[in-house]
Amino acid sequence: MITRYVNTGSSAGGDGTTNATAGANRAYATLREAIDAIGASLSDAMTIWCEGSAADTGDVNQAPWDFTTSAANYLRVVGEQSPSHANFSTAKSGKFD
Repeated sequence: MITRYVNTGSSAGGDGTTNATAGANRAYATLREAIDAIGASLSDAMTIWCEGSAADTGDVNQAPWDFTTSAANYLRVVGEQSPSHANFSTAKSGKFD
């Protein structure tokens, strides 16, 4: 299982392997940055955990999503407003657009 993080409190240029907002292993700053880093295929199941102090209102390029998935290789994106997110709070609200 591959795990990556998006945190809008981070700056661009991290590798997304932690939810930290500073350092080389910092979270991606946007979902687009995380999706663009996937490449042409998935070698395992991947979860991207998304959270942050500001809304991620940027677009996401379609091309990186054009890969084949399977029961073993799939992409799951979990927002902070999702009950399955580690930092879920009923005081927060969000919407999909």
